Amino acid sequence: MKTGSRLPAVLGLMLSALFIATALSVYLFAYAPSPEARRDLLLYALLTGAYGIWRLIRVLTALKKPEENV
Repeated sequence: MKTGSRLPAVLGLMLSALFIATALSVYLFAYAPSPEARRDLLLYALLTGAYGIWRLIRVLTALKKPEENV
């Protein structure tokens, strides 16, 4: 792994962790005044968490195949 490729990988991992942590905090601690609002918050948490997982997969595959991602 080249030194120049570490910074985007670290930033990608941090961004992925941020999206996953945001999704978990919305899921666990968000207050909803009605059942419909709670359902919407859960949907937003799922979408945000899915994006965080997708970013994590992309970073990990980019680390495994650096020669193909030029």
